[in-house]
Amino acid sequence: MKVFWWVSVVIALVAVAATATVGVAYHQAYSDVESAPPYELAPANLPVTPVEPSLADDGSTTSPAAGFQAPAIDGQLGAAVVDLTTQESVYEHDAHRQLVPASSTKIATATAALASMDLDKRLHTVIEHDGAHVVIRAAGDVWLDDAALDAAAAAIGHADSVEIDTSLWSGPTQAEGWDPGNVAEGYIAPMEPAMLYGGRIGATSGDVPRSTTPALDVAQALADRVGASHVAVNDNAAPLPAVTTLESPILRERLELMIKHSDNVMAEAIARETAVARGMQPASFSDATSATLEILREIGLDTANMQISDNSGLSSQNRLTAHGLLQCLQVAAHGAAGAEAGGDTRANAAGAGEPGNNVGDLRSLLDVLPVAGGDGTLDDRYAELSARGYARAKTGTLTDTSALVGIVTGRSGHTYAYSLLVNDAPILPARAQLDEFVSALREH
Repeated sequence: MKVFWWVSVVIALVAVAATATVGVAYHQAYSDVESAPPYELAPANLPVTPVEPSLADDGSTTSPAAGFQAPAIDGQLGAAVVDLTTQESVYEHDAHRQLVPASSTKIATATAALASMDLDKRLHTVIEHDGAHVVIRAAGDVWLDDAALDAAAAAIGHADSVEIDTSLWSGPTQAEGWDPGNVAEGYIAPMEPAMLYGGRIGATSGDVPRSTTPALDVAQALADRVGASHVAVNDNAAPLPAVTTLESPILRERLELMIKHSDNVMAEAIARETAVARGMQPASFSDATSATLEILREIGLDTANMQISDNSGLSSQNRLTAHGLLQCLQVAAHGAAGAEAGGDTRANAAGAGEPGNNVGDLRSLLDVLPVAGGDGTLDDRYAELSARGYARAKTGTLTDTSALVGIVTGRSGHTYAYSLLVNDAPILPARAQLDEFVSALREH
């Protein structure tokens, strides 16, 4: 069986023009959201060569990484590695142990979203106006920007009042296990179904303080544009004539932003969107986490040891396993998942052919992962390591918690999926050890 060509692709990245020395801010509880606008690589013609090893249909080809000797990693380690080309397990250590996953939780969130919604899906925020009053029907769009509000204002002209209906989501606006200081530190905003630039105050990106009233801020920003003096949240606002609709970016683009820059607000919003798409409306944190786990089960993943209180990984109460997250990579690569790491992933996933299960779209999960030493949360890592440009991964960081879940192309042309969770270890040394681990895989 052949692995998809893009999984086995050898990625060569051009050298970055300038190198920045970047420190890692250490907070009581924090994720991987960038503290400055993300660096964007200049367009380049990459010498990409597809590698398609000749494999026996029964998967009997031996992995070049058989007998892999893993570098030492301190702390509590949960690890699972599989050769995606031969589908053999090449390394495991406490792969089924429940550990705090930090932002690697977003792998599960993205997998569920991709399996249940179309890549080109957009959110539609409807603007209603009767000549004097405006109602914004919040649709879960936390990607709203000034251009969108300018367009809405142009369609409205003048109004006396602007109200926003936030009834699409329900329940607490912050999840269990979130540090109350995370809003001021810029890692999250109260989860309300409309936000301007993710609820950031005075900036359009980065770890800047977030608003405590993001939906009301959207209404206020529109009111300022149309001269309205009354602004409020009104979940029972009477219907008015629709005058325009604001569209979000497509799901594929939103997922890429969320994964590459580990944006917690985006992750939670996409999870609520997933729940709403399944008829869970109004959607709460509980609905979103339940929807994620339900969808993973439907596509054949073992969720027995998966417990999540949020979908971003910011919660200290989340518990996942290296095996569980590895399954997400396997189903993305092969379109189905085995019950155990390294197991046969060639059978059709449960429910894969049913409406709402878009297992084929899961290939995009691997495409949107940050590139080692190239972009996103891996931009400033792997500077002198062999996996630079050949590995992709979702990072995860909380206090004494580090994670790395992704793929790397070995020198043999085989592609390895790895899931590495480390608890009870200082962040910087653990990161270095995880990067060494992936670079050791690169040598096979």
